[in-house]
Amino acid sequence: MQKMKKLKSSLNGDIMFDILSRLPVKPLLGMKRVSRGWRAMISSFPFIKSQMEKTGLSLTGFIFQEKFQWCSDDIKTVSHIALDSQSSKKVLHNVFDFLPEYVVILASCDGLVCCRSCFPCSDPSVYLCNPSNKEWIRIQWPWHKLNLLR
Repeated sequence: MQKMKKLKSSLNGDIMFDILSRLPVKPLLGMKRVSRGWRAMISSFPFIKSQMEKTGLSLTGFIFQEKFQWCSDDIKTVSHIALDSQSSKKVLHNVFDFLPEYVVILASCDGLVCCRSCFPCSDPSVYLCNPSNKEWIRIQWPWHKLNLLR
């Protein structure tokens, strides 16, 4: 009897796993609140890997920029950790060296990164860039002077 319960629970989990891993990410974030079991499953590495395979997404690495509590200045170094099997799993620094100046990361979405000039600078700008092909556009930031006057 105990074996039947385990088998039934396992089958239900497999079916739920398969169904949920086909859903887009945004609804899944809300579904993590359904139960502890769902949260554990949706947060698990096998689930995330399965969902990425089914949706055709691939994770190539992480871009990050540190910020130290004791330092109020902008940190100029933007780093990257590659996840592909050919890389030697080392941290690469200054991955935005294709931009005309040092930047601070503001946000990212679908591989595009929005960043701004490091302060202090005389002519601050906002950049929208794609680090994979090193394409970028510069957006003038004329309203920064209004913020300085307040």
